[in-house]
Amino acid sequence: ENVTVKKHSSMGCAVVSLKDPRVREAILRLGAEVTINGIKVQMKPHYDKDTKVEVMTDIFVAWGRQVEKTTPLSERELSKFFDTKHQDLSHALRREVEDRARMVEERTRQQRLIEEQQKQQAEQREREEQRRRFEEDMRRREEQEQQQRQVEAQRRLVDEQRRQEDQRRLQRETQAKWVNDLQQGAWAGGVPAGADPRAATLASTSSATAAPAASGTGGSWQTHP
Repeated sequence: ENVTVKKHSSMGCAVVSLKDPRVREAILRLGAEVTINGIKVQMKPHYDKDTKVEVMTDIFVAWGRQVEKTTPLSERELSKFFDTKHQDLSHALRREVEDRARMVEERTRQQRLIEEQQKQQAEQREREEQRRRFEEDMRRREEQEQQQRQVEAQRRLVDEQRRQEDQRRLQRETQAKWVNDLQQGAWAGGVPAGADPRAATLASTSSATAAPAASGTGGSWQTHP
C-alpha cells in the first residue's frame, strides 16, 4: 500500500503518509494547494507534534471545518487522489532514474570510446616513432657501412699505390745496380759474378775492337813518316 490517510474527525484536515519520500517531495513541489473532488485542499509538510521534527513521509492537508460540514472529504477519496499521484510520480521518478542511468551509461560509453581512441592514437604514435627510430638506425648504419667501405677502398688504393711505388723503386734500384755493375765490368775487363753474360760479351767486344785500332794507327806512322 503506497498511501495511508489519517483524518482528524470533523476538523477538515488529515495526515497523508506516503511510502516513498521522493514522491512526497514531488507532491509538495507541485504547489501548496490542490483540488480534490472540487474542493481546494491546502498542503504543507507535517511535523511531529511532540518532537517538532519534520516527518519526511507525511503531508498535512486541510480544507477547513466549514467545508467539511457541507462537503466532507473521506479518507477513501483522499487515499485515491494521493495514490494516483503516487503512481504517476513514481513512474515519472522511475523514468527519470532510468533516463539518468542511460545518460550515465552513455557518458561512460562515450568516455570509454574516447579513451579507446586515445589509446589507439597513442599506440599508433608509438608504432610510428618505433618505425622512425628503426629507419633512422638503418639509415645511420647504412651511412656508417658506406663510410667504412669508402675508407676501406681508400686504404686499398693507398696500399696499391705504395706497392706500385715500391715496385718501381725496386726496379730503378735493380736497373741502376745492373748499369753500375756493367760499367765496372767493362773497365776491369772482366765480368762480375752474377752479371749478365751479354754484358761480358759486350765488354770483350769493345776491348778487342779498341786494341787493333790502336796498333794499326801506330804502324802507319812508322811506314810513312
